[in-house]
Amino acid sequence: MLIAAISRFMITIAFFTLVFFYRGEEQFGLGMILMLIPFITLYAANFFIKKDEKLVKSADRIR
Repeated sequence: MLIAAISRFMITIAFFTLVFFYRGEEQFGLGMILMLIPFITLYAANFFIKKDEKLVKSADRIR
Protein backbone atom coordinates (compact mmCIF):
# COMPACT_ATOMS: atom_id res chain seq x y z
CA MET A 1 0.00 0.00 0.00
CA LEU A 2 2.91 2.30 0.69
CA ILE A 3 4.36 1.70 -2.76
CA ALA A 4 1.01 2.49 -4.38
CA ALA A 5 0.69 5.68 -2.33
CA ILE A 6 4.18 6.81 -3.32
CA SER A 7 3.44 5.99 -6.96
CA ARG A 8 0.21 8.00 -6.88
CA PHE A 9 2.10 10.92 -5.37
CA MET A 10 4.78 10.76 -8.08
CA ILE A 11 2.14 10.57 -10.85
CA THR A 12 0.40 13.59 -9.35
CA ILE A 13 3.65 15.56 -9.28
CA ALA A 14 4.41 14.59 -12.89
CA PHE A 15 0.91 15.55 -14.01
CA PHE A 16 1.00 18.98 -12.38
CA THR A 17 4.54 19.58 -13.67
CA LEU A 18 3.43 18.86 -17.22
CA VAL A 19 0.36 21.04 -16.82
CA PHE A 20 2.54 23.85 -15.48
CA PHE A 21 4.99 23.68 -18.38
CA TYR A 22 2.39 23.24 -21.12
CA ARG A 23 -0.36 25.48 -19.76
CA GLY A 24 -0.03 27.91 -22.67
CA GLU A 25 -0.95 25.29 -25.25
CA GLU A 26 -4.54 24.73 -26.21
CA GLN A 27 -4.27 20.97 -26.47
CA PHE A 28 -2.81 18.80 -23.73
CA GLY A 29 -2.74 15.69 -25.86
CA LEU A 30 -3.42 12.06 -25.29
CA GLY A 31 -0.48 11.65 -22.93
CA MET A 32 -2.05 13.91 -20.33
CA ILE A 33 -5.26 11.90 -20.35
CA LEU A 34 -3.38 8.61 -20.22
CA MET A 35 -1.64 9.70 -17.02
CA LEU A 36 -4.96 9.34 -15.25
CA ILE A 37 -5.22 5.61 -15.97
CA PRO A 38 -2.36 4.52 -13.65
CA PHE A 39 -3.62 6.89 -10.95
CA ILE A 40 -7.08 5.33 -11.06
CA THR A 41 -5.74 1.77 -11.13
CA LEU A 42 -3.46 2.46 -8.14
CA TYR A 43 -6.42 3.90 -6.25
CA ALA A 44 -8.46 0.80 -7.07
CA ALA A 45 -5.54 -1.43 -6.01
CA ASN A 46 -5.38 0.27 -2.61
CA PHE A 47 -9.14 -0.12 -2.20
CA PHE A 48 -9.02 -3.86 -2.91
CA ILE A 49 -5.92 -4.39 -0.76
CA LYS A 50 -7.69 -2.77 2.19
CA LYS A 51 -10.77 -4.87 1.50
CA ASP A 52 -8.66 -8.06 1.41
CA GLU A 53 -6.84 -7.15 4.64
CA LYS A 54 -10.19 -6.59 6.34
CA LEU A 55 -11.33 -10.05 5.19
CA VAL A 56 -8.13 -11.68 6.48
CA LYS A 57 -8.50 -9.95 9.86
CA SER A 58 -12.10 -11.09 10.16
CA ALA A 59 -11.04 -14.68 9.35
CA ASP A 60 -8.34 -14.49 12.04
CA ARG A 61 -10.97 -13.47 14.61
CA ILE A 62 -13.01 -16.56 13.82
CA ARG A 63 -10.15 -18.89 14.76
